[in-house]
Amino acid sequence: MDTVAITGQGRRITSFLVCASLVLLPGVAGAQVEIAIDNDLLGLRGADDPPPDYEYTHGLSVSWDARRPPGDHGRGTRWEVGQRIYTPRRDAPEPVPGERPYAGWLYGAWERVRIAERTRARLRIEAGITGPPSLAEPVQRAFHRIAGYQKQLGWEHQLGFEPGVIVAYGQEHRLAAVAGEGRTKLEVLPSWGVRAGNVRTGAQAGVRARLGFGAGDAWTAAGAARGVSGWMEAGARQEAVLRDLFIDGNTFARRSPRLRRRTWVAQGEAAFGMRWRRTELEYRFVLRGREYETQTEPHPYGSIVVRVYR
Repeated sequence: MDTVAITGQGRRITSFLVCASLVLLPGVAGAQVEIAIDNDLLGLRGADDPPPDYEYTHGLSVSWDARRPPGDHGRGTRWEVGQRIYTPRRDAPEPVPGERPYAGWLYGAWERVRIAERTRARLRIEAGITGPPSLAEPVQRAFHRIAGYQKQLGWEHQLGFEPGVIVAYGQEHRLAAVAGEGRTKLEVLPSWGVRAGNVRTGAQAGVRARLGFGAGDAWTAAGAARGVSGWMEAGARQEAVLRDLFIDGNTFARRSPRLRRRTWVAQGEAAFGMRWRRTELEYRFVLRGREYETQTEPHPYGSIVVRVYR
């Protein structure tokens, strides 16, 4: 059996990002602040497998509650800013047939959340830009310098500038919640959602199971132990993808790179986290299914999330 590992480069980037998060978080006001870092170097893989640096290769988001639901239930508002970076598997000065194009997405989002006893509903409006103004090229080159990677050659052919918007709505339901000994709690949470826009359009359905050890419920910090608590979870979802700008290409540019998109895309993930006082740290592993016909295999990546509650 192969052992799983995170490379030295991945550990170096992880340390840098976690330290940066801890420096930045106290300076942002709000009931809850969250910094999430996605990177395929943080994913788990065989010890002999080369480190990936392609497909959805990096993401960074910072979000905060502008208005928190009273008593952790009711209605709340959340704001988010972030960036996502996509690159082909094979780097070359000219586009390689069958490979996804270089692309970046720099965005801001507004989200309205309603939490009830057994349902969480979310309405999200996300707006941003692609192309050179997304700053994907300089950000990736900076991370490559940190990781000791060579400069990539194909950014000259990234997707062109395009403003974009995504409107999304979804619900997650608490189907079952079983309390065990002490403060142990098991929750089963099915979900569904739809989204539309020139960046992404589609629908999804999934389910996740969460086992908490004094960590409160899956949606809020209510009921969390004052000391150290933790949780683990696993889930899967199926998506019907009707449009993906990063695969279908720019909306109005005739010469934009385009691939044959797959309509059905599956995704699985597993996570574990710990909470101490008002700070949470979570690691999440994601395995995303093939998104276009010439993609040879699913793509793994890891995510580190830091949350601070007021």
